[in-house]
Amino acid sequence: MYTGPFSKEQEADFVQCLQRGSTEAFEQLFNGYKRPVFFFIQKFLKSDAEAEEILHDVFLTVWQQRQQLDPSIGIGGYLHTLARNQVLNQIKQRATAQKLNQEWGRRTDAHSHTVEDQYITVEYEQMAHNVIAQLPPRRQEVFQLCTVEGKSYDEVGRQLGISRDAVKDHMVHARRFLNHFLRRYADLTLLGLPVGAALLKFFLTELP
Repeated sequence: MYTGPFSKEQEADFVQCLQRGSTEAFEQLFNGYKRPVFFFIQKFLKSDAEAEEILHDVFLTVWQQRQQLDPSIGIGGYLHTLARNQVLNQIKQRATAQKLNQEWGRRTDAHSHTVEDQYITVEYEQMAHNVIAQLPPRRQEVFQLCTVEGKSYDEVGRQLGISRDAVKDHMVHARRFLNHFLRRYADLTLLGLPVGAALLKFFLTELP
């Protein structure tokens, strides 16, 4: 549980203000808790980029679920629970990605260099491109600049004339969409089909 800069009474007031839709109260809450939440996430994931994305998701959830908040319950404990669950989900996704990547390596070692396998790989990579094409045009552009060209959020923001937070928001939603697609095809790999592994190999080279 986090120890924030606010008393229990102040936190209760913040919750009531949030429930009335106060963006000022939300900003004060974010500024008060962003550092401890970020460092908690980063401690487990060892990645500033992932920690920033999860931090964004945690506070987005607070805002979206503000009507269900209980003023009598400390907001620090609620943030801790949200962050912990997000971290666990990310660790599970990493484990799945590692397992599928190992499966890809095993399959390519056993069956590589055949015309059929090369055709299947190209076909699934085209499928991956088609999935990316389902993103909104601006999100596709941000995704390509960040992942393919390796530009930072600040660089992409300056190039496109949008804020760093807007770039980060596009990447959070893009990765969430692609991760959902990947998990869908991961189930096929577990059944012995190569689809998930092929897509995984492609996405791992695209995602930062």
